[in-house]
Amino acid sequence: MDAPTSSDEIATLRQIVANLTLELEALKQEQQQQQTAGQPASSQAPGGHDAETADKSRQALKDRRRQLERDRRIEALIDDGTLFKDICTTALGTRTYFLWDETSKSPGMTYRLARALCDASNEAFLQLDVLPEEMTADNFEDVCMRVDDMAWRLEEFRPRQPEPKAEAVAAPAARKGQRHRRRRGPKRQDDPDASNSYTIGGIGIAPRAEDSSSGRQGGRLSHLPLLPGLLCRGKEIRGRAYQGAQVSLITIAAAQRLGVHVSTSSRPTLSPLWPTAEPYVSRGRARIRLRIPAERRAAWVRPVVVDFGDECWDVLVGADVLGRLQTSM
Repeated sequence: MDAPTSSDEIATLRQIVANLTLELEALKQEQQQQQTAGQPASSQAPGGHDAETADKSRQALKDRRRQLERDRRIEALIDDGTLFKDICTTALGTRTYFLWDETSKSPGMTYRLARALCDASNEAFLQLDVLPEEMTADNFEDVCMRVDDMAWRLEEFRPRQPEPKAEAVAAPAARKGQRHRRRRGPKRQDDPDASNSYTIGGIGIAPRAEDSSSGRQGGRLSHLPLLPGLLCRGKEIRGRAYQGAQVSLITIAAAQRLGVHVSTSSRPTLSPLWPTAEPYVSRGRARIRLRIPAERRAAWVRPVVVDFGDECWDVLVGADVLGRLQTSM
């Protein structure tokens, strides 16, 4: 049965449920009267239905009514244009699949959700060469996941507009006869594009003096991809990192799954959980500006910088830092 286009079907189902309820109540009263009179109780309802069959039919109709009401609420979100409100552009397919999984999965509801997803991710649909009419119950999940993957790729290669810098406020003129005190020491620069920092893949890291002496410059930084298919001790680790960056974000829990142990000292030694692997060395903590290009959010934090050897570095951050960036892994 297709999704309703009006409230007539819901009203009809409510009437049928009410009639079955009245029949069951009449059957119960008749059984009580027969037991009181000493006669064998009849198992037939006044309408000729078996009591158990009528009860199952009523429950099935109730479930069907709840399902139709849920479909109506989702249709209302589509009509209002609020189906993807506050949803990231790289998660529209996941949102659509979860909503579709809660519906009756009828052809009409499947097409409406597919059309809404196509309108919101038109560029991804064009790249995949998929039409909303081609989305069925058999391939709905696969198409939704492919739309999200394509959105990630498009977001990665889309050129970014430079962020506007704050306008400098003119300092008040010094009073007559009052000396102007010079501020000693280097001025703290919070601009990620300043000379004492650089940005690779949207993440700016200030170079350390010890790194310059040892010949390790920022251009040699590389990232440890936390992507599906990465194997560790025979177990697959699932996650997502910004593929265009040369420094990626992983949580402490993900680091432990990789076999990396993080101590609490200021310059911790990161050792693997099993004794046969090579230990990892920490470069200490550095004040860096973490930025997620897909979300256009940034924050100044002090994470642990890890040296994995062979000029491969990474940044370990915890759940509190990811919370400030309004993301999770």
